[in-house]
Amino acid sequence: MATTDPHPEDPAVESTRMGLGEHLAELRTRLIRAVLCMAVVFGVLYGYRHMLLGAVQEPMLRSTAMLRTELSDRLQGEYQARIDQGETVDASVDFEPGWPKTWVLRQDRGPTGELLYMHADGGFFLRMRVCFWLALAISGPYLLWELWGFIAAGLYKKEKKVAYAYFPVSLVLFFSGILFGYYVLVPYALYFLNLDGLGHPGGDYRMGAEQYLNFLKGLCLALGFVFQLPILMVAVSRLGLVQPKTYSHYRKHMLVGSLVIGAILTPPDPVTQLLMAGPIILLYEVGLRVAYWTWQEPFPESEPEHAAQS
Repeated sequence: MATTDPHPEDPAVESTRMGLGEHLAELRTRLIRAVLCMAVVFGVLYGYRHMLLGAVQEPMLRSTAMLRTELSDRLQGEYQARIDQGETVDASVDFEPGWPKTWVLRQDRGPTGELLYMHADGGFFLRMRVCFWLALAISGPYLLWELWGFIAAGLYKKEKKVAYAYFPVSLVLFFSGILFGYYVLVPYALYFLNLDGLGHPGGDYRMGAEQYLNFLKGLCLALGFVFQLPILMVAVSRLGLVQPKTYSHYRKHMLVGSLVIGAILTPPDPVTQLLMAGPIILLYEVGLRVAYWTWQEPFPESEPEHAAQS
C-alpha cells in the first residue's frame, strides 16, 4: 500500500539544495569576503586612531566635567561657611589641626579625565582595540548579511520574508542601545560611582585604560542587546508561541525583572541600575503594544482522524 510523505519537500528548497562540499565552498567564500571587509574598515579607522581614542574617552570626559563642577560647588560651600565664621581657610592643607584629624576637600583631588596605562605598550594596544571594536561595529551589518546569505539557503520563502522585515529594525534598535549607553548610561554611571569620595584623599581619579574600555564596551553592548526586547516579543507573538495578553498579565513581574537585570548588567549603583531598568520597562511596553497590533490568531489545528470518524 502506497504511503504519502506527511512533510513533502518544497520544490523551491529542493532545487537549491547543495552538497556538503558546496556548502563548505560557499562558507569559505563568505568568510573571505567578511574578513576582507573587516580588514579594509580597520585599515581606514587606524588612520584616525588618535581621534577615535578621543571619541571613546568622551563619556569619561563628560562625567569628569560633572564631577569637577560638583567638587567646585562643595569647595565653595565649605570654604564660604568657614570664612563666614571668621576662619582663615588654607586650601593646600590635607587636614585640620587637632585630634581627631578632619580631612578637608582639595581641588587637586578631583578627576582629571586621563587614562592610566599600566604597560609600556598599553597606549598602542588600546588604540588597536578601539579600531578593532569600531571596525566590527561598522562592518557588522555586512558581516551579518553574509551570515544570513549562508543560512537563508535552507529557509522557506515565508521565513525569509519575516527575517527581511525584522532585520533592519533589529539593527536600528541595536545601535540605538549602543548610542544610549555612550551618551547617557556610561557618563552618569561614572559620575555616580565616583561621587561619594569626591575631593577626599585615598584614591587616584585616573582610570585604567583597559578597565575603562571594558566598562564602556560592556555597558554599551548590554544595552544594544536589551534594545532587542520589542523585536523578540513581537517575533514570539507572531509565531503563535505567546499571546499578547500574556505579556499584559506578567507586566508587574517584568518591572521586578527589569530591576534584577539592571542590577546584573550594571555596577552596584542604584542610579545606574535605574538607567538600565528604565529602557527595559519602556521597551517592554513598546513590544507589548506592537504585539497587540500585529497579533493574528493561529490557524486551528486539523481535527484528529479518530475524532472525525466518531
